[in-house]
Amino acid sequence: LGLRYAFHTPSKLYYVLSYCNGGDLYNLLSRCKKFKEAHARFYAGQVFLAIRHLHSIGVIYRDLKPENVLLDEGGHVKLTDFGLSKESTTADTFCGTPDYLAPEIINGKGHGRGVDWWSLGTMIYEMLGGLPPFYSENVNLMYDRILSAPLAFRPAELFTSEAQSLLQGLLQKVPDARLGSGERDGAELREHPWFAPIDWQKLERRE
Repeated sequence: LGLRYAFHTPSKLYYVLSYCNGGDLYNLLSRCKKFKEAHARFYAGQVFLAIRHLHSIGVIYRDLKPENVLLDEGGHVKLTDFGLSKESTTADTFCGTPDYLAPEIINGKGHGRGVDWWSLGTMIYEMLGGLPPFYSENVNLMYDRILSAPLAFRPAELFTSEAQSLLQGLLQKVPDARLGSGERDGAELREHPWFAPIDWQKLERRE
């Protein structure tokens, strides 16, 4: 995920991150405005693997956004900033970045690993379309849209039918209906047609 090693001093614990001279996904996306579908799929696939690993060790990430996705010299992904992560399968703290918050966090009724799949869906939408799906400069209006507005694809021509199907699954407002939120925890994402071009074994080997 990016953490290379840790060391102690008498008063503090330090975590050291490998140098990532590729910058972060936010700045790359800001320069490009939007990505071609193959590029979005590549980054989404690597982020998926990182999130799935965190979930496998009992951690909910809770702050997935392009700013927290660093790129190394080969353009491969490393997640950073685990300040909001939770070592649990459930949580109830209101936290995260407004654009990427899942409805259940805004509602304050408790949440589970599904919030990370919602954030991944938001990020994929932004990579393809240029903005998060429910974006507004007015944060309260954005929260209202996340909670109640139907998902729309704007502009529609930037989203293939496979991409729309994936995003409709990931951006389900009801957590139990969300793609990835079941007991298989994201396994169905790997099987979705949008990810069909990916060789997962090669991706895991950074090839």
